[in-house]
Amino acid sequence: LLDDLQNQIFQRGIAYETENMKKTALLSQCLFQNNVFMKNEVNLIRNELHVGEQFCAEKG
Repeated sequence: LLDDLQNQIFQRGIAYETENMKKTALLSQCLFQNNVFMKNEVNLIRNELHVGEQFCAEKG
């Protein structure tokens, strides 16, 4: 009986960990994609600033 109980607890633990890993993996993927998106946004802003600096230098 004790072995059965321990086995059930163990199986539930595995099921819980598996479910948790699925959720965590999805969150990690979303955060990674968001990070890539933000890096791209920052690069676009830098490019715009650079163009603005060149424009101002020419008008100087």
